[in-house]
Amino acid sequence: MNAELVPAGLLYGAGRGRFGKPHFFLARLAGRASRDGVAILEAGCEYARDLDAAPAVLQGETIVLRREAFQRWLWLTAETWDMRAAEGSMAAALEAYGYAGARAAALARMAETERETLILHELGELAAGRLLGEAWEDLMAAAGERRLEITARAVRDLLADSLVTLPTLLQREAVPSLHFWFATFSGLRRELFPRLEAARHAWQAGQGLGAIREAVEVGRGHWLRVAREMAADAQAARRYARESCAIALA
Repeated sequence: MNAELVPAGLLYGAGRGRFGKPHFFLARLAGRASRDGVAILEAGCEYARDLDAAPAVLQGETIVLRREAFQRWLWLTAETWDMRAAEGSMAAALEAYGYAGARAAALARMAETERETLILHELGELAAGRLLGEAWEDLMAAAGERRLEITARAVRDLLADSLVTLPTLLQREAVPSLHFWFATFSGLRRELFPRLEAARHAWQAGQGLGAIREAVEVGRGHWLRVAREMAADAQAARRYARESCAIALA
C-alpha cells in the first residue's frame, strides 16, 4: 500500500501489538530518511487511527515514527508528573528542557530531540531480531499466555536498549536523553534489571555514569542469553514468566 501512498505524501501503518491487538493509522508523510540501510518514515497529521498509538514501531527493516502519538504521550506524561512530587527521572528530563519556564516550548523541544531516542530503540530492536532469528518470532506467535508475552517483550526491550540505545546515549553523554530514557524505565523492565536502577541512583547522586556503563555491558550478554534460552525452550520461557526473579539481573 505504501508503494502507492508514499509518493502521494501519505503513510499507512498496520500490525499487531500486545496480545495480538490490531493497530492501524493513515497519516500525512512528514519525513523520510535512511540510516545504515534502514528506512525511517515519519507520520505527521493522522487522519485515521485506532485508540492505541505507539510512538515508534519497527516493521521489517523500516522504522515508523508517529509525531502526533509521541507528542500526545509527552503531554499526558508531563501532566501526570505535575500532579506528583517533583523528583525522579521525568522531573530531571523536563528540567533539562526548561519545562518550568515555558512548558509548551519545552515539550516541543523534547519531542523533537527525543525522536532520536525512539529511533535508537528501534535500531536496537532490529539488532536484537537479527541475533535471535526466527525462533524468537515463533515463541511470540505461540505465546498464548499474557504473562509470557509481557515477560518476553520486556526481555527483548532490555536487550535492544543494551545493544544500541543506552551505549549510544552514553557514548554521546546525552544527559537529557538519558534522563528521558530512565523516565520510561518502569514496570517489569525495571523489576528485571535492578542493577541498572541502582546505577541510575548512583548517577543522580553525583557518582558519574560509570555504574550505568558497567550495568549495560553486563546486561547486554545477560539479556541475549536469556532471550535465546526463552526462544529455544518454551517450557523455560514459561518458567521465566512465572518466576521473574529467575532472570532478574541484580
